[in-house]
Amino acid sequence: MKYKSFVLLAMLLAGDILAHGVQIESEMHYPCIFVKVMYAGGKPIKFAAVIIISPDSVRADFQNGRADANGIFSFVPDAPGEWQVSIDDEMGHRLQRKIIVKEDFFDEETKPLKVTEVINSPQSVNSSETPTWFRLIWGLSVIFGITGLIYWYKARQLLRK
Repeated sequence: MKYKSFVLLAMLLAGDILAHGVQIESEMHYPCIFVKVMYAGGKPIKFAAVIIISPDSVRADFQNGRADANGIFSFVPDAPGEWQVSIDDEMGHRLQRKIIVKEDFFDEETKPLKVTEVINSPQSVNSSETPTWFRLIWGLSVIFGITGLIYWYKARQLLRK
């Protein structure tokens, strides 16, 4: 029974080591804000579900929809403030970030305003640097290593009796 907590802890840690994140890149070109969503390796998240919440509303969606095949979604803000963008690829990757729209975005003299902001999720690891075959072998090694520790512990318990 004691080894179950060890296995659970090892599985949780292994998930953090191999976790990959989601990136949001936003460009502001008056009157639109373009949001590009990508996995940490730079691959676009095709047709990701996107929800935009205005600074005035906490619960009601200002806009919702899907990103295109290139992971791009756009919206037209109607007020300055912190706009909340929620991205969901519907396969377990979710990210919620704020895009700050300043007052000068709406100023006639500064059009077009171009600002690029890249936001990485806290658990973001660049998975493009690590080949898939290496991550697969590493994952199997962790599984076999944990299994070996469990059987070693059981054998040790049997020898003590």
